[in-house]
Amino acid sequence: MSKNIIIFYAVSEKHIKKFFFIKKKFKEYNFILVYDKHIDKTILQKYNEKFYELNNNFFNSIRKKIKQIAYLFASTLQVRYDPLILSYFFYKYKIPVIAFQETHQFYLHNQYMNNYILPADKYLICSQFEKEIFIKNKYPSNKIDVVGWDS
Repeated sequence: MSKNIIIFYAVSEKHIKKFFFIKKKFKEYNFILVYDKHIDKTILQKYNEKFYELNNNFFNSIRKKIKQIAYLFASTLQVRYDPLILSYFFYKYKIPVIAFQETHQFYLHNQYMNNYILPADKYLICSQFEKEIFIKNKYPSNKIDVVGWDS
């Protein structure tokens, strides 16, 4: 059985737009978008896509496909309960977790981390400057790729 599914975690409409951008780039994969339970549901109605709310039903249904899942892409992996539970679930099954940096947080906050990012297998970040500060904050350099902002 091939690993041909990417789970994409979204918390905002901006993340949903990023989902569609990435889905076009990875045509060889099937995507499942799981959204944070606090997202405005009227946003979801704008799109012709099946979305899954992050809850026990999601976890129960995704377990049936676990051997097909290649990655979890997280538009945000902030230190909050839902992202923690989600990333832990995928770590438990040894599925790589890829985290996107949402903002130029070090640049905007005088080199201080504004939103802590949970452990991930790969961090896709905004700039070389951000990468350097991540490394100063003990994030492993081999897990960091600069992809640009809002890519």
